[in-house]
Amino acid sequence: MNPACLTRVLGLSIAEWGSIATVGTLIVAILLLIRESQDKRRRQAQLISAWAVGVSPQRSSDEFGRPISHVEKANSVLVHVRNGSEGPVYKFQAWVLNSFAPDAARIGSAERLLPPGETELWVDSVELPDGGLAEFPRVEVTFRDERGKRWQRTYDGAFGPDAISREGRRSKRFGGLRRLMFRR
Repeated sequence: MNPACLTRVLGLSIAEWGSIATVGTLIVAILLLIRESQDKRRRQAQLISAWAVGVSPQRSSDEFGRPISHVEKANSVLVHVRNGSEGPVYKFQAWVLNSFAPDAARIGSAERLLPPGETELWVDSVELPDGGLAEFPRVEVTFRDERGKRWQRTYDGAFGPDAISREGRRSKRFGGLRRLMFRR
């Protein structure tokens, strides 16, 4: 075999093929780093969950003794929350849906810091219809992770960027511009 043939394959020299392989390896490495960074950002948020554990007639006062305004036929829903991450999440809010309809009203708890571990909180002034939903209402949550990103988990376990809370809807509207101006 002619040595000149070995040094040129498809019109490129061995050195040129080596350069192409190096660039290809670099591109793959960058894509893997981006993917790992995205997974790392989602890791804490994926460890947050909540579900209703009880429904009772509306409480007269909250856990701090402050009176709760009375709403006719309203309930208080006890929500069990689990933060399985090692750090707290911020502006955590539990939302109870008052029907099975796609456009169901959401009644939210007060925003709070959610430390690691399990806790229970109340969502008050929830009007639930008679039937299965009155015993086991659907719960969704919104929160901000340690890096400042807003997340949501819906009643069916779906997970993604927050589009439920007022802050989440606002950040979605202006998020593209904000990301361009203030890259983290």
